Amino acid sequence: MKDKIHVCMVVTTDFIHDRRVRKEARSVLDLGYRVTMIATARPEDALYGQADNLDAEFGGADFAFRPVHLPGRARGVSLPVLSTLIAVIWAIWSYLKIMIAVFRVRADLYHCHDIDALALARLPAWVWRGKVVFDCHDIMSDIQIKGSILARLRPVIAFFERHLPQTAHGVIAAAPSFAARVAADSGVNETSIVPVLNCPRLHAMEETDALRRAFDIPQAAPVLLYLGSLNPDRGLDQLIPVIDDLVLEAHVVLMGPGHDQVKAVLSEQISALKSKARVHLGGFVPLDDVPKMLMAATMTIIPNRYVSEAYNSLPNKLFEAMMAGRPFVCHDIPAMAAIVRETECAVILADETAATMASSLNRVLADSSLARELGQNGRRAAERTYNWQSQADQIGALYRRVLGAQSG
Repeated sequence: MKDKIHVCMVVTTDFIHDRRVRKEARSVLDLGYRVTMIATARPEDALYGQADNLDAEFGGADFAFRPVHLPGRARGVSLPVLSTLIAVIWAIWSYLKIMIAVFRVRADLYHCHDIDALALARLPAWVWRGKVVFDCHDIMSDIQIKGSILARLRPVIAFFERHLPQTAHGVIAAAPSFAARVAADSGVNETSIVPVLNCPRLHAMEETDALRRAFDIPQAAPVLLYLGSLNPDRGLDQLIPVIDDLVLEAHVVLMGPGHDQVKAVLSEQISALKSKARVHLGGFVPLDDVPKMLMAATMTIIPNRYVSEAYNSLPNKLFEAMMAGRPFVCHDIPAMAAIVRETECAVILADETAATMASSLNRVLADSSLARELGQNGRRAAERTYNWQSQADQIGALYRRVLGAQSG
């Protein structure tokens, strides 16, 4: 019997909480390939210590997880020069460990998630004569996190983004706008880039009261849910001040991962509200519980602002709200707004003022017919197009094209 084609997936971040990578790994297994996953595990990651459970979850003999255990990042270094030097040394050491792990996997195809993974896997793939697929989740040189290693290495990342994609045998992009940007920066023919959107799997959704029970919210009160990273760049600083102006005694639930320092700032902002009793700050939500939380909300909120890294992105929250049939409001960020206008599933904010945020939220809260129509439009679009099953078909088609006779 012919051996199964071996795919090595490479990601330089935490695998267990990366929804896109997990879905792609599962879909590639379902297509009949053998998969080895190279991903990182740090002491501060929830993944650390959980690797033993993944082989069974992803299909036994055809799936192998090879975690690269990295040291925790140094904290509390106040001197900028020393901090930068430590960060660069940490990055070089970490990337070398990942590259060594990739070298140990002799695969037919190396599926590289983001530009840094492509940089690390390109030489091993050449040595083992494997094909290479570049999967662009983000334009990494656009990510602006003050003090992060990405900010410090931006010139190097930009160089890779200009020169490495054209060396890949196939390119996937997480949004059409990413495809256009990769083509413009690297010279890859845009028509050859395969968009694979990060949509949730299509499945039936049932109403729940999980949020009302968790936070003791009255049955008559509407529930607005923000579900995502509790980071300063997500627009929460604009959302919180308008909560006092919401109609119908609406409750607001903010849930997601975030550093203690960020949560402390949010808690301080919430405590200054007149309606602070109607604002609830939750923690990390496991992937499997996301649909349940969405179905417990009246509407969702996507307050991401118009910043460079958001310009091309399609946040998971967009597709999750559509799948749940929940209306939402969002800023006029080009990539996201294009889908919202196409599907008529949300209200797009005309500007970034607090008054516009408050009036738009209240418009949806006060008009049940509008809320129902927006939610139904989103769900229909999810069933028709914006679901993972339809997106995964594109991965199989690209693999067959890249591998040629090997995949036959």
